[in-house]
Amino acid sequence: LSIAPQRAKSRRIVEILSDTEVQQIYAYCRKASAPLEMRDSAYLLIGLLMGLRASDIVSLKFSDIDWKKCTISITQQKTYRPLVLPMPVAAGNRIYLYLKNSRPESSLDYIFLSSKAPYGKAHVSGCEEALRRAVGRKCFHILRRTFATGLLNTGAGTDTIKDSLGHATMDTVSRY
Repeated sequence: LSIAPQRAKSRRIVEILSDTEVQQIYAYCRKASAPLEMRDSAYLLIGLLMGLRASDIVSLKFSDIDWKKCTISITQQKTYRPLVLPMPVAAGNRIYLYLKNSRPESSLDYIFLSSKAPYGKAHVSGCEEALRRAVGRKCFHILRRTFATGLLNTGAGTDTIKDSLGHATMDTVSRY
């Protein structure tokens, strides 16, 4: 009689930003004054406070933001699922400051533009570089994981986390 070997299901520990790194992001945003830093701070706060992917952030258009309702409505680039999220005041303020003081003149409908002429739609690498400049990390997705873990730590249910991240199923949320 032989028994088939069994292996425990492997689980990966989700890496998130430390409290110190989160504070470094806020410090970076408070000091931001140059156009690139202003764009960086908007990227960072949208990622940290809303959990949006870099691809969704750089694809934001003026029509996606409802300033009166304080919401951002998008169709996610990865899943093509619609997502409507409340826009935290800090994120909205950073977007506004970038638009008012730092966004290059352009007729493009994208909110975030490349930092050098000729100005076009920003690239996801700009989000990664923003995180590198703020805390020395390059994987922008860590902001999304930090956001989800923060929701979990505040007692949000898995349905709320799933909906906030725009996931179709609970399977993806279970890793948090």
